[in-house]
Amino acid sequence: MKEMKRKMGIIIKEVSSKTDLEDVLALREEVFIEEQGIDPALERDSYDQAAVHVLAQEGSKVIACGRVIFNDSYGKIGRVAVAKSWRKQGIGRKICQKIIAIADERNCSRLVLEAQVDAVDFYRKLGFETNGDIFQEAGIEHIKMTATL
Repeated sequence: MKEMKRKMGIIIKEVSSKTDLEDVLALREEVFIEEQGIDPALERDSYDQAAVHVLAQEGSKVIACGRVIFNDSYGKIGRVAVAKSWRKQGIGRKICQKIIAIADERNCSRLVLEAQVDAVDFYRKLGFETNGDIFQEAGIEHIKMTATL
């Protein structure tokens, strides 16, 4: 019952302020740089300014995030991260579902992403299919995935 109460106070929304974005970047630093050992110079990039960011928060604490970058013919999902204590509770799925809904609202017909290999099943459950061979990105095995909306 404790977990149910914990989940009831979660808000999933599009980032709309500088403070929200700073909180998202702090969570990404925690997950990607501190936990996964990704080079800080690779984690933040020029796409952060153009991307649509989504976050999940409990109270004022950001517990998950992701972003989508829209090009002419598709959207690219990236930087999906969930705080360690919130994993395996469906929050990452809700972040991705919000991103997919935003893409759909913008009449985007295709989404792509570069999944860490151990997250392939997670994305398959959201309708993504692998496309291509495994490659190294920031020292971690990834594979391209695509979904048609």
